[in-house]
Amino acid sequence: IKKEINENVKEISERFTSENKKKIIEVIGTVKSLGWIEKNEIGNIKVNGSILGTKQKLDFIIQTNNIDFYSIARDADFPKKIKIKVKGTLIPGTKRISDITKLAVVQ
Repeated sequence: IKKEINENVKEISERFTSENKKKIIEVIGTVKSLGWIEKNEIGNIKVNGSILGTKQKLDFIIQTNNIDFYSIARDADFPKKIKIKVKGTLIPGTKRISDITKLAVVQ
């Protein structure tokens, strides 16, 4: 019985961790707000959009320390409502995207 319980616990924990692993996603959406901390050279970009291939709209926080990416987002800022596309790593259990590899304005 003890062996069966251990195997069940292991299976459940493996399933849980695989569902919550960081995954690379692409989000398309419009910029809602921006914040750049000059001293630390990091930026937070709030975007309302959806993961590519899904329809559900969510608010995502994009965390970047790349001034070029931040400038792209600033150029697409409200009230112009220009869409941006972001590729990065979704942090498990959050709507935060870090380790951005691509950020572009969508024409």
